[in-house]
Amino acid sequence: MFNQEESLSRVSVIIPVYNTAEFLSRCLNSVLNSTYSNLEVICVNDGSTDNSLSILTDFVRNDDRVKIINKYNGGVSSARNAGLDAATGDYVAFIDSDDWIHSQYFEFLMRLAKENEADVVVCSELHSDKKIEEKLYTAAQLSYRPLRVQECTQIYTVKRRVWGRVYKKALINNIRFDDTIKFGEDTVYNLTAICSKKNIKVIYLELPLYFYYERSDSAVHKLSPDEILNMTAGYWKIIRENKVGGDNKDIILVEAIKSFLAWRFLTAYQETDERRRYISVKNNLYIREIKKSKLLVKWRVIYSLFIYFPFLYRCYRIHDDPTLLKYEKSQQDKIESKS
Repeated sequence: MFNQEESLSRVSVIIPVYNTAEFLSRCLNSVLNSTYSNLEVICVNDGSTDNSLSILTDFVRNDDRVKIINKYNGGVSSARNAGLDAATGDYVAFIDSDDWIHSQYFEFLMRLAKENEADVVVCSELHSDKKIEEKLYTAAQLSYRPLRVQECTQIYTVKRRVWGRVYKKALINNIRFDDTIKFGEDTVYNLTAICSKKNIKVIYLELPLYFYYERSDSAVHKLSPDEILNMTAGYWKIIRENKVGGDNKDIILVEAIKSFLAWRFLTAYQETDERRRYISVKNNLYIREIKKSKLLVKWRVIYSLFIYFPFLYRCYRIHDDPTLLKYEKSQQDKIESKS
């Protein structure tokens, strides 16, 4: 447990809730039973139509740390933004209502935040569909390391999530989720936060303290090219509005290029005059930005080649993920069935 000085820092825990009555008690119990108790638990009921609100009301009666925000359904980004607007803590954590955490989750994340004066502390995750028997850890088992901004983009968990971590509230005070993005909103938000400060301190704790439950109907199973294009637009919005600067702008540019190339690859079988015009405009834009960037010459050449020669990007993608050959065949079959 923490000493008195450390326990003074409050963590605002933001939990968006939409029709997760089946999992909600497990999530909330795991948070409220944490060894770190100075928590403000903000549950944003995003227009649930199941028994979620009733469950939340019971928790409010039994623990004054729990608060409920009721709103019309607007999606997870809208719900998280409502939680951010209400948060009063020194740190902020996001937890999905069908996930749960280790009892020492906040204890260890906050210990490292304090000891390292960190802006963000991230732990690893464990995917599971059932309750896991906890193994308690000691401070001596905290295997962690500081990350440079570029390293944050190279570790999937650190880059892609907003859960499994605590953010210093001062870092994200003026950052909100883009509710027009339905896929990859976590990544866009997280990279905006990490790239918003020149000398940011990010700590990566290599302990699986966040338990992620991936339902069959979760958004990751409904990915479409249009959603990838929306995510690309999200990156460009960050660049256009100058939310990050210096070399960090190039990190966002690279993510925009990657998303654009992925969209172009996935829509290769949907050739239209409108798509060709759009690609031509974007190709010129990306090449212009690449030339202005401070990326290493190697990467400027590679990304330029991928933009100019789509078949090179196709070879790269299929080498990286051979299952895409199956996707290509399915698209070709659709075309042949219509002819």
